[in-house]
Amino acid sequence: MAATPQQQQENLARLRGNLAQHCTQDPTSAAAATAAATRMPLTHSTNDKAFRGIIAAGALQSNDARNRNSRDVDQVLGSTNHVFLYLGAAAFPKQEVAFIFKAELTVSSAGSAVATPFDSGGCMGRFSLPPGTDPVQFVRDHELPVPDCREYLKDLLAKCFHSIESYLSGDRYYTCPACNATLPDPHGLGPAIIDDHGLDRIHEVRIQGHVDLSPHLCAVLVPDGMAPPELAKLHRAGVRIESYSRPAIPDQGQIHALRDAATDFIMQQYLS
Repeated sequence: MAATPQQQQENLARLRGNLAQHCTQDPTSAAAATAAATRMPLTHSTNDKAFRGIIAAGALQSNDARNRNSRDVDQVLGSTNHVFLYLGAAAFPKQEVAFIFKAELTVSSAGSAVATPFDSGGCMGRFSLPPGTDPVQFVRDHELPVPDCREYLKDLLAKCFHSIESYLSGDRYYTCPACNATLPDPHGLGPAIIDDHGLDRIHEVRIQGHVDLSPHLCAVLVPDGMAPPELAKLHRAGVRIESYSRPAIPDQGQIHALRDAATDFIMQQYLS
């Protein structure tokens, strides 16, 4: 079970209150962080086979909704009936297709969604937690209400990221935007045990049950040469289809190719 709504609000207040400011904040940077946090779309990454199933269903569906077995980590965290998205980056490794949803999805999902300022599953063995920490309780202590989680994203973007692009691309650790000093992880996480491509610094949003593609899906990113008939169906529905270049060596660099393409698209279409 996720943290209760009251606990989520208490977590939000605590995390915002604990977030230290390294240097004097530049008003222009603060305004940019506010705008980015408000307009940041949501992404869901998947593979070719799953993509076809999603289009056929007209929705992203949880494992429970599809009667599929879930990973052990999701069973332990009680998230088998959740659909997983990120605020911003198409960051999940080894995927080739990204669905991009309008920011309004977090508003329509209020009451049926929860967020964390990191990938929740990563706390079950991939991230370095504070000594003696129970992983499940650590996740619960950082679960935030949706859409109010964007307020904390705003704070982090303003105080702990070199730029909006660095949040989306995952290419830098927490960094003071004023002096470029490397900052300690505000949630107490140490270096990732496994290279997780910045998943310890990306906001995750989990939505119960399913996420209908209409009316919030606005774009799909696919690799060059991928042209299943399902894309035409989306295009007729007004969804933008954007292609990106595959890495030269299959599987190597795929996470960066998709994430870079999503970063460029989001910056140009939503955050410029």
